[in-house]
Amino acid sequence: MYHSIAIALPDGKVLIGGSNTNDGYRYDVEYPTELRIEKFSPPYLDPALANMRPKIVNTDTPKQIKFGQTFNVKIELKQANVAKENVMVTMLAPPFTTHAVSMNMRLLLLGISDVKKEHGDVHQIQAVAPPSGNVAPPGYYLLYAVYNGVPSVGEWIQIV
Repeated sequence: MYHSIAIALPDGKVLIGGSNTNDGYRYDVEYPTELRIEKFSPPYLDPALANMRPKIVNTDTPKQIKFGQTFNVKIELKQANVAKENVMVTMLAPPFTTHAVSMNMRLLLLGISDVKKEHGDVHQIQAVAPPSGNVAPPGYYLLYAVYNGVPSVGEWIQIV
């Protein structure tokens, strides 16, 4: 409805809330005031896919990056074939929402130059930060590692 929101959360779920505007709290109209919110769990969070969910090693992943910088994202993933072709690194700008429009929301797919297995289930992804503020204004983003469509829990990162 007109005053509704949907926002991606760091855990990969989606928070949905809001309703139509009414003069006061009205429950006896076609589109009543809705006070509930829902935390939606998308299919990629199915427990059967848990072994495909990367885990970002946040102590070995930078908290700040600069435009065009190559940086490493270290992940733990119990999969045999972790290659450049089946891995993505994304950044999601947190939006502010009003009138059913998420202002400033953007999803960035970062370039990946290499993926290396370090030891055991630990892999290092060499990613490239956005090229300029025209693509990604400076600020905070949720960084996700994605393996065959299954995202990690997001980690906050800042473009400075």
